[in-house]
Amino acid sequence: MIVNRENIERFINTERAVSNIGRILGAISKAYIEPEADDSHTNFFWCSTNLHLETRHIHLPNDEVLSVSYHPSHFHIHFETETETKPKQEQLVLLKNNSLDYVLKKTAETLSKFGLDPKKFHDHVEFRYPELTNINGKLFTPEKSLIHQFELIRSSANNLLISYIISNNIHAELPRVWPYNFDTGIVCFLDDNIIQYAGYAPADNEVCKVPYFYNSFYKNNQQIISDSVLTVGEWQKEGWKGAILRMDDFNDSAEFLDAVLPFIKQSSEQINKTIN
Repeated sequence: MIVNRENIERFINTERAVSNIGRILGAISKAYIEPEADDSHTNFFWCSTNLHLETRHIHLPNDEVLSVSYHPSHFHIHFETETETKPKQEQLVLLKNNSLDYVLKKTAETLSKFGLDPKKFHDHVEFRYPELTNINGKLFTPEKSLIHQFELIRSSANNLLISYIISNNIHAELPRVWPYNFDTGIVCFLDDNIIQYAGYAPADNEVCKVPYFYNSFYKNNQQIISDSVLTVGEWQKEGWKGAILRMDDFNDSAEFLDAVLPFIKQSSEQINKTIN
């Protein structure tokens, strides 16, 4: 199944259900990873090979390192230690057909097994879409075919953003997924104190009601937009300001993804003309 105008609302709920579990990983990161001023300690890596979200490393009291990952199509959260001197430890928290209370309880118990204080985790748990955490007493389970589309789109977003960075020789970290908006984004540090934020975001109430790619620029902490007209995407000048590429402007998600690099290229070129 490919995402199109007929099933886009079901896909939006799929992303929201996945993002709710991402908030559990975000709570773990906030509780046990040394904080950074920009909250980057809370963001995730999307693995395009194994198709999972993964936190940054968590250093345990016994000096081992814990990795926590979420596998959407396998419906579980995976805990694993990494060590050269001891056998690795693995624990799973199963999501499918279980209640939110069960998942939070099992997550807390698992964190305790690794020597972490579970209360710290509970203090950070909050959900952006709580209506999907209790469907007849259980977590909402998306259709498997739409989860596979989620995996495809997130992997494509990763690869497209990396391609943009490399082809333009840009100084930027690899794409990360941020728990609040659940967007896959890059931060690019350009010449003349210009910072570029580009990425893929799920539907939201602040910018766009359907999934979209975005491209925005700041110079000396002041936002820059262009008065030019995009042939791919559009400039948004009210509320959040920047260029966006809407999924529902295309017949399906394949056409949408094909337009991403032309969209980023054209909107970036228009900003360069605005500055110069």
